[in-house]
Amino acid sequence: MHQPIKVAHLSDTPSGGAAVAANRLARALTEHDEIRVERWIFGRSKVAGLPIKQVALEKDRPKTFFERVLRIFSRTAAKPLQKRRQREALVTALNECRPHILHLHNLHASALRHEDLAMIPPDVRLVWTMHDCWPLAPWAYRWKNESGDYEIQGAELRSQNEALAARRRLFATRKDALFVSPSHWLADEVKRNLGDKLRIEVIPNGVPTDIFAPTDKAKAKSDLGLNPSKTWIGLSAASFDCRKGADILMDALRLIQRNDLGILMWGNSRGIVAPENVSLFAAGYEADERRQALLYSACDLFVCPSRIDNFPNTVLESMACGTPVVGSSVGGIPEMVHPGETGWLYEPNTAEACSGSLREALQSQATWTAYGQRCRETVEAQFTPGQQAARYISLYLEVLGLDPGTSKTSP
Repeated sequence: MHQPIKVAHLSDTPSGGAAVAANRLARALTEHDEIRVERWIFGRSKVAGLPIKQVALEKDRPKTFFERVLRIFSRTAAKPLQKRRQREALVTALNECRPHILHLHNLHASALRHEDLAMIPPDVRLVWTMHDCWPLAPWAYRWKNESGDYEIQGAELRSQNEALAARRRLFATRKDALFVSPSHWLADEVKRNLGDKLRIEVIPNGVPTDIFAPTDKAKAKSDLGLNPSKTWIGLSAASFDCRKGADILMDALRLIQRNDLGILMWGNSRGIVAPENVSLFAAGYEADERRQALLYSACDLFVCPSRIDNFPNTVLESMACGTPVVGSSVGGIPEMVHPGETGWLYEPNTAEACSGSLREALQSQATWTAYGQRCRETVEAQFTPGQQAARYISLYLEVLGLDPGTSKTSP
């Protein structure tokens, strides 16, 4: 007797850009009867509105009194207790579900490390989508600042040598593991640092084009109560930390010194100060995707000023809504933003470079409609969830040694 391929998608948290991308992929895979998807998340909460079986791995494993007290004084000291709970939760879920494939996403907000993943049974195949550098490096991101010094985000709380050694041991143990990057940039980073020791495929993220779709800009601005005489520049992120570069955009706007501009911002914008000559509409954190689509549609231009990034959802979402993008030429952003077609690029990390591209975009208002149409066409042609899911299914079949003509596997 045959059964569908069971795939469990595991993440550290239910929110954030990586989780959003994982949720969209899981939802798209449910359209295929030959795949049975479960969504596993560390913690005790689930993803709202996701119509598939979800497992909050720590729901039945609350923190002990001792762990709660210890976390008050030192989260680092409490990590071993958290790790024990999470290991037990993952082992239980694996034993109960016994998936054919464990599909990993971001894990570094959990307590698990690479050495913990070695306990996954060898008959459970591993596919790991890299939303940042952490699966292969002891940090999520590393970039050079204007002084030429490295800045690091998401570093592990141990020496780099120890962290790298743990990764090498896992890769040596699980030579069958298959890595996937949404961007060619990150795949090239892997090859540059590790050569051909690991297999990595490139499958871009998808964005739901039925939700992220253009609304007439005048209507969108009216619905939001925006001044129609101003040019509105969009900016969005789950969290505007240093890496996301909101300060670069604000400094760039100060250099431009125009009084007819507005910033339409959503996400946690605490601490961000707009130039005095620029109107600010702060929509706050917005979880509803249809509301997000309205915000993108109301923007005349969208700016992604990241100092480093992999394949930010915001760029695809803006393009799907027909809004051209001004972006820094880092990571996977140039794989979406094509100068002369869908937007403008600038050399990263400086307000001067950002202001130069933004000036060019503002002076090219006659092209915005055509650029917006090409943005939408590009997303529909290359970045839909259906296309993404089809490519992952082909990988699943290959990992399990199944012929593409059949997608059934024995229990």
